[in-house]
Amino acid sequence: MKEEETLVDRIVGEMEEAAECGKEYFFPKEVTDDEKKEIQKKFQENSRLNQPITVKFLLKFTVPTILSFVIMGIFGLIDGVFAMRGIDYQAFAAVNIVFPFVMFTMAIGAMLTMGGCALVVKLKGQKKKEEARRIFTMLAIVVFGISAFISFVGWFIREPIVRMLGARGEGIALALEYIEPLILTAPFIMLGIFFVQFVIADGRPTLGMIMSISAAGISTALNATFLFGFNMGLMGLALATGIGYSVSTVVGLVYFSINRKGTLFFSKPKWDIKALGRSALNGVSEAITMMAGVVTIIVLNNTLMHIAEPAINPVYMIPYFPGYGINPTYGIPYFAMGDAYVAIAGIAWAAQNIFASLFFGYVAGVAPITSYNYGKKKKYGKDSAVGAERHANLQKLYRKSLIIVAVLSVLAVALTNIFANLILRVYEITPDDPYVGFMHPLALRGIRIMSIGFILMGFNVFATGWFTAFNDGIVSGIMSALRSFVFMAGLLALMPRAMGLDGAWWAMPIVEALAICVTIFFLWKMGQKYHYLKPKTLKQQPSAESLD
Repeated sequence: MKEEETLVDRIVGEMEEAAECGKEYFFPKEVTDDEKKEIQKKFQENSRLNQPITVKFLLKFTVPTILSFVIMGIFGLIDGVFAMRGIDYQAFAAVNIVFPFVMFTMAIGAMLTMGGCALVVKLKGQKKKEEARRIFTMLAIVVFGISAFISFVGWFIREPIVRMLGARGEGIALALEYIEPLILTAPFIMLGIFFVQFVIADGRPTLGMIMSISAAGISTALNATFLFGFNMGLMGLALATGIGYSVSTVVGLVYFSINRKGTLFFSKPKWDIKALGRSALNGVSEAITMMAGVVTIIVLNNTLMHIAEPAINPVYMIPYFPGYGINPTYGIPYFAMGDAYVAIAGIAWAAQNIFASLFFGYVAGVAPITSYNYGKKKKYGKDSAVGAERHANLQKLYRKSLIIVAVLSVLAVALTNIFANLILRVYEITPDDPYVGFMHPLALRGIRIMSIGFILMGFNVFATGWFTAFNDGIVSGIMSALRSFVFMAGLLALMPRAMGLDGAWWAMPIVEALAICVTIFFLWKMGQKYHYLKPKTLKQQPSAESLD
C-alpha cells in the first residue's frame, strides 16, 4: 500500500526534484508561513547528503565520523590501561579475555544498526520519509529487546562464558568480576552504538562525534574515580564503561524524541518483518566481521594459553624465560605466563584497533552518502536526468573513496610506527621495568609487524561497507566471512603454535593479502550491477544508452 505523505514531506520532495533539475520552485498558495519555515528546515537537512561529490565534501562529512570511531577505539582501551596501570597485568589479561563478550553485544547491535541505517537512508532518498521514521523506531525497539534478552540469559551463564573465553585458574574470578557489570549494561552498549550511527545518518556527524567524545570522557573520569577513589577494582572499570555508553543512549533518546522537525525521529513503529529481515541481512557483513573478531580473540587467547606452557613449547619459552618454575630475572611464575601472553597480544591488538578505526570511520561516514545516491538512482531510474546524475555521483564516490582510503592506509602505517612506544608507555610498559619489562620488546615487535597489514586492510574494509550501503548483505557477508572466519581465525589457530607470538603478529598481514584477492574480485564483478565502474573498466561493456 502506498504510504501517505504529509504536505511538508511532499513539498520538500518537490523542491529537491526541482533543485536537481535546475528549476525554480514556487510554494503553493495554501502553504502557511510556519509551514514554509518547517519545509525550508527539512530541505536544508536533506541537502547535507545532496551535494556534489568532491574530496572536500567527503572529508567534511566523514572526518567527524572518523574522529568518532578513533575516539571509540581509544575508548575501548581505557579499561585495559587502567587495569594495567592501577592493578596488574593479570587484571589486564582478564579485561582482554572478557572483551569478546562486549564485541558480541556490539556485533548483534551492529547487524541491525548498519543494515537498518542503509535501509532507512535509502528510503529517505526515495522520499519515503514517514516509512523511514517508522522502521527506524521499530529497529530501536528491537535492538533494546535483543540486548535485554542477552543481559537476562548472560547473567545466569556468566561463569561458563568466561571459561569458554579462555579464563584459567585465578583468572576466572577476575574475569567474573569484570563481566558481571558489562552483562547488566549490555542494553546501553547496544543502544549507544545504534543512536550514534543514526544521528550521523540524520545528517549530523558532528553531534555523533560529540556523543562519542562525551561517552569516552565520562568513562575515563569514572574509571579513575572508581579505581583509585573507591578501590572498586575490575568491577568499577566495567561499571564505568557501561555508564559511558549510556551517555550516547540518553542523548539519542532525547534527540529522536524532541527533534520533531528533523528528518528522523520516533514515531509509531511499523512492524515490518520483511524490513527487519532486510536490515539484518544487509548488516550481516558488519556482524560477521565483529563476530569473527569474537571468535578470533577467543581462539588467540586459548592458543596463547596453550603455547605458554613450557612442557608444550619449551623451545620458544627458554630464550625469554630460562629455567622452570620462577623466572630468575622477573620473578614471574610460569602459571601466569599465559596471562602475560594474553596481555601482550591485547596491547598489540589494541594499537591495531585504534588506527584501523580510520577505515571503519570513513566507511561509516560515507555510507549514508552512498545509500542516498543509490536510492535516488533507483527511484528515478538511470535514464532520467536525476538518475543519470546519481549514476555519475556513484562513480565519483567510488573513485575518490579509493584515493582517500589509500591515503588513510599510508597514514595508519606511519602513525602506528610513530606512536608504538608511546602506546606502550600509556600502559606503563618500559624496557627497564623489573616486573613487566619483558613485555616491551614482544609487544613493540607485534605492533610493528601487524601495521604492515594496514596497507591492504583499508580497501578490504571499504569494500564490505560499500556493498552494505547498496543493501547487498549477501556479497558483503561473504567477503567478511572469508576474511574473518576463514582466513583470520584459521591462521591464528595455527601460526602461533608453529611460530610462537610471531605467528600471531604475521597472521594479520597475511590475512589482508588473502582478503584483497576477494575484494578485487567482487568490486570488479559487481561494478556493472551497481554502475560505479565506468564502462571501459568492465569486462562486458554495456552500450552508452543502457547506462545513460
